[in-house]
Amino acid sequence: MSPCLILGPIVRGVPPGNLSVWVETDAPCEVTVLGRTASTFTVEGHHYALIGLDELPTGTATTYTVQLNGQRAWPEGGAGVSGSSIVTCGHGRFRVMAGSCRQQAPQPLWLHRRTAGFGDLGPDALATLAYEIQHRNRPRPDVLILSGDQVYADEQHRAVRDALRQQGDVDAPQDRPPVTSFEEYAWLYRRTWSHPLIRWLLATVPSLMIFDDHDVIDDWNISDRWAEDMAQLPWWGDRIRAALMSYWVYQHLGNLTTAQREADEVYRAVVSAEDGGPILGELADRLASGSTDRLVRTWSYHHRTDLVDIVVLDTRNARVLDPDERSMLAPPDWTMLESLVDGATDDGRHLLLVSSVPWALPVAIHRLQQWISHLADGGHSGPASAVLRRLGEKVRRAVDLEHWPAFGHSYERLRDLLGRRAALADPETGGGSTVVLSGDVHFAYIASIDVEPGARPVHQVVASPLRQVELSYERLARRLSMSGPGRRLLEAVAQRSAARTEPVSFQLCDGPIFDNNIATLVYGPEGVTASIDRLVVGRSRVPRLLPAAQRSV
Repeated sequence: MSPCLILGPIVRGVPPGNLSVWVETDAPCEVTVLGRTASTFTVEGHHYALIGLDELPTGTATTYTVQLNGQRAWPEGGAGVSGSSIVTCGHGRFRVMAGSCRQQAPQPLWLHRRTAGFGDLGPDALATLAYEIQHRNRPRPDVLILSGDQVYADEQHRAVRDALRQQGDVDAPQDRPPVTSFEEYAWLYRRTWSHPLIRWLLATVPSLMIFDDHDVIDDWNISDRWAEDMAQLPWWGDRIRAALMSYWVYQHLGNLTTAQREADEVYRAVVSAEDGGPILGELADRLASGSTDRLVRTWSYHHRTDLVDIVVLDTRNARVLDPDERSMLAPPDWTMLESLVDGATDDGRHLLLVSSVPWALPVAIHRLQQWISHLADGGHSGPASAVLRRLGEKVRRAVDLEHWPAFGHSYERLRDLLGRRAALADPETGGGSTVVLSGDVHFAYIASIDVEPGARPVHQVVASPLRQVELSYERLARRLSMSGPGRRLLEAVAQRSAARTEPVSFQLCDGPIFDNNIATLVYGPEGVTASIDRLVVGRSRVPRLLPAAQRSV
């Protein structure tokens, strides 16, 4: 029987060079794309392949098919069906689209059907994007950045949870969560990426990815005491091992260039093994929470194009959790950023810094995060210090106070680093723009931050969620925290504490936007434009992505 595609093809990387096609098959085989052939490798009985593509012609559309053992497996259909096409950027323009937090629920196969059957999470921004590219002439992005929560291992829609439990071990303890094995993660990825519109989008638009907490568990690595508490749970070791193993296969490998993969000793060992599961399991154990190895080998990466440096940061697994040295990034990632800044030239190249969690937050939230972190890490002295520490930790976890301001001096260190970049820029041209792109918080906004007097400001663009329910009390709390009275109240509280809160220059340009949404950055000769489209469902019940914010950055 001929092998079949289970998942994919998925185009990974950044055009026109550094592209690969990723597939999962139901049996070992030879996979051929555009005349390049690779053998599948095996992990836990599942079969995968990545086919590296040489640099494609700039400004062209390259059509491809996927062959398994010489037989066409993609696209599906008759002999006259053409393959997917990869469109590479041209004419000095580069378009990035980005989003995060894509929860799963049943949805129509095709969005043009006039039905309200979107589930209680609303319509899917990613599927709507695919439909609008196909049918409404929306420009195709050159790269799609998925900045976290691709799969929800800890929170599932009831329909997904019921289906997942049917896949699991019937003899597993009742208190064991449903996603603790590589097999269950593989099922979850297939469920997430198999919808026809999503499959077409990922087969035609190159993508970059990074994990966030729900790819593993809510509040992942929020504090040292959180890590200690998780280590006591009997299923946690299995969950974090399976999460990192599956992330390596389904997301991380495609973030690397062909040369980087071929130079990686783990990749070489996995593809050479009869089954690479034990090798990846050992790697995952070394890089799991609580291991010092995770601070040496992180999941961050960097791609350079003619117009922009794209730096994607590991702001989850590589966190330093020691209360005296809390840091959002591990030492190697700070070194990478410093090298990138110090090596900056006046060629005007832009910097796109991707952090799954926002760097710059509204002032009130910034102050609150620093204050609660200060309490939780024992910054308050006196007879009530132990009580305040426990209270601070409880509040920190309850309301997810885990972004850059909550991690020691990480916010200020990155601000100063970006200020150095601004100072090194050509004074006549102002240098290239700097944008920090994030997700996680379930609302979207564009903000401006002054990092160096007289220099071009840094912009924070937050796009979240792609598909997620927003509870009314959460929306109210976020609106209050971003309002004038809310800001003044939280600032007053923070100032009364002993927290050392550095002043921040944060100007909210657009937002907050609470609907399912997606962001776009367009780099071109005339400058850089950032925009956010939100999902709207009109009387026809057909979802549309409509402009909600646009700003020159």
